[in-house]
Amino acid sequence: MKFEFAKYTEVTELYKKHCESLQEGDGYIRFFMCLDVNDFWIIRVLEGFNEDYEKEEGTYLLERNNIQKESKQQNLSLYKAIELIKKDDFSNWDIKEYFDLDELIEDVDGGFGLN
Repeated sequence: MKFEFAKYTEVTELYKKHCESLQEGDGYIRFFMCLDVNDFWIIRVLEGFNEDYEKEEGTYLLERNNIQKESKQQNLSLYKAIELIKKDDFSNWDIKEYFDLDELIEDVDGGFGLN
């Protein structure tokens, strides 16, 4: 698994393997992580819910959270990613509603590509 500065890496399989609070059928379909200057960013994609967390078919909710790094020199490794997954309390810094999964993924990409 490859982590690069300011570029999201899909970590969906890691979440499925290491997140004990993740339940089958809860709506989460994709997960991403990104290394930034001061923070680690986690994105969760929830299918079938709108921005009010009401069930709505055909919607996707992007949940984004940031976890402050211990120091600016701290990198994102596989070990650190698993640690963040195990500690994820599913709180959010912000959310955004989408009606098209491809558009959501394009926004996550941000023109920098995805790992």
